[in-house]
Amino acid sequence: AMSHRILSHGQACARPLLHKSAGGAVNQVHSNPQPVPGHHRLVFVCCTHGLHEDFEWPVGDVLIHCGDIMGHAALSDVGVEAWRRAAIFFGGLREYFASGVFVTAGNHDHFAQESPDVVRQLFAEQGVLFAVEEPVLLGQTGFVSFISALSFFRGNRSSACQAYRAEDPDDIKRRKPPRMPVDSAVVQQFPAVNLDVLVTHGPPFALGDSKPEDFALMQGGSRPVEGSHSLRAWTLQHTPRFHAFGDCHASCEGPYGHGVKTVVGCPTAFINCAVGRNGENPGEKTLARGAVVVDAPELLPEEVEERRRVLAQLAGQERLGAAVYAHTEWVAPRRKGGKKGAGYAKGRGGKGSDGKARGVKGS
Repeated sequence: AMSHRILSHGQACARPLLHKSAGGAVNQVHSNPQPVPGHHRLVFVCCTHGLHEDFEWPVGDVLIHCGDIMGHAALSDVGVEAWRRAAIFFGGLREYFASGVFVTAGNHDHFAQESPDVVRQLFAEQGVLFAVEEPVLLGQTGFVSFISALSFFRGNRSSACQAYRAEDPDDIKRRKPPRMPVDSAVVQQFPAVNLDVLVTHGPPFALGDSKPEDFALMQGGSRPVEGSHSLRAWTLQHTPRFHAFGDCHASCEGPYGHGVKTVVGCPTAFINCAVGRNGENPGEKTLARGAVVVDAPELLPEEVEERRRVLAQLAGQERLGAAVYAHTEWVAPRRKGGKKGAGYAKGRGGKGSDGKARGVKGS
């Protein structure tokens, strides 16, 4: 039997949460705080890396998982049964979130890129919405969200659902085969409307996307950090109430890493909700911190109706959806002598040098 570690209101937690109330400060708390009256509680999580059964889940109205449900890229053989188990687990969380559980893919979720319809159906059977590049109504809250699996190619084999950043010359050199530029992904997929919640897997530039030493290098012109200028520009223009993401696991102060960030003159709360981090051994992932819990004011009836009209308008617009990532795959770098790196082969259903079949593109 599958068990869930649930944090009821006021219950102490092993890993501190970040709690934000509307117009209030962000506080690190050691229990799941009591909800603010007249508000909806949104719980944001990212980068559980296959450790979701060990995570403490705060109770709320809406749960949003921003991707990297599965683990390191070395687990590229993870297929339908692992995703079925994950879907059953998240389905079991539905009773603790009255307005729904919503999940997307991340750069480690290769099977989800390869077979998005299969994964979507697995979650749908459990009452959970798996969304990739699509507008979503967040249940009874009336909030409108756009949920995207987008993150940014850094030359790693964990490269599912990624685009390259035109501002980084290194990205252009190593995008083999060609990937969609971030500008195109944003323009073609993201709706040109104000949202309540924007979800991406990857971060915007210099807002929760970096370690301090990386930021210093960027300032000195050595290399950019992990976030995207294009995504930052879109968010600053369209000002969703919340922009939730992960991908960068750093736990730092100021504009870096995990936490809630703001920009002067912009009402958006930028939320890096990555709860995992890299372990001591290559490919190892651990849980490092708790969820980000946000209490957002309830909408007025006329605001709910306005958002339903927006959602109906967005639903009528044609989008590529998950197909935007269908052309991307990992090509192992060549060693001296022209041989590819061990264990990864180009294309669908190839074999690595260890002789094992690799059925997942993008690994």
